[in-house]
Amino acid sequence: MNSHLKREVVIHVKSDDEAMEILKALRRHLRSFNTYARYERGKIRLTIYGSKDHVKVALNEIKGIHRRIKKAMYKDKDGMYQYDASLITEKSRTSVSLRDLGKILELKGHKCSIEGTSLRTDIKLEEVVHLARKYRELIDKMRDVEPKIIRKILCMATIITGIDYKNLLKIAVSKGLIKYLGNNRYGLVTMPDETCKILIKEVLNSENKNSRKN
Repeated sequence: MNSHLKREVVIHVKSDDEAMEILKALRRHLRSFNTYARYERGKIRLTIYGSKDHVKVALNEIKGIHRRIKKAMYKDKDGMYQYDASLITEKSRTSVSLRDLGKILELKGHKCSIEGTSLRTDIKLEEVVHLARKYRELIDKMRDVEPKIIRKILCMATIITGIDYKNLLKIAVSKGLIKYLGNNRYGLVTMPDETCKILIKEVLNSENKNSRKN
């Protein structure tokens, strides 16, 4: 008898876009549950079948999905969106550290904080996804540079300045920010964050001087 319990749930949405995102997430995450969903203007109606425990687990999953999508689509009272790491990975189809994404956003002048497995920032998901893809593309391109921390610094500096990482590496070495150890291996002279900020500042200041001369 318990296996034939039925529970009706209504999710209220603000837009068709929100409804579509929720429906897509429900299809991905509720595959193991016996559910039926239908969308009407302004609401999604869900029917869940199964045992009491089965329905309870499904309800918690549904609530979590709705909460994550709302936070990702609408700014909170502080003007911030909140993106779960799994959402960024899913949309960008690549895996990037939230900490690294956060650093790039801060370097670009955006508000940003990491809360558990979520990224809070003032920019839309599309730009975060674009940054994640760009970061992964550049990191993979720099496999000839060791160790990884140097690649990360060059990657972030490339995204901010638009300068090719090989040129940035030459600048960093010439300015004494990074030292060459041989066999494509490099070492840091100071802390990674400080090295990255100084390198970016050096490049941007140099570009400003050249533009004034021209």
